[in-house]
Amino acid sequence: MSSIIKICDTFVVEGKGVVVGGVNSLLDDMSLGEIKQLIGDMVEIHKEDGSTTTSPVLGVEVSTSLVGRKNIFLLLPLNINLNFIKNADVETCVISRVV
Repeated sequence: MSSIIKICDTFVVEGKGVVVGGVNSLLDDMSLGEIKQLIGDMVEIHKEDGSTTTSPVLGVEVSTSLVGRKNIFLLLPLNINLNFIKNADVETCVISRVV
């Protein structure tokens, strides 16, 4: 299972869910549709210590920086254990597609 993004940021959108954002330079040349298809409906969040949690993906947003890098944001349900992500070293927390 390969990494989709390395999580760089997390925040809560009240009434909507938890947003996790990250980057992956391998996705910079892909379209939004290709990225959404790659991510799928379920993802796993992996911490460096080997622990994981699985979550459905409610939405995907992609923005492109001025230098052409894709910033990928996944909307996860409010019931995701945000402490699982926040207590991780965010630099080592990655998201992978559940096959």
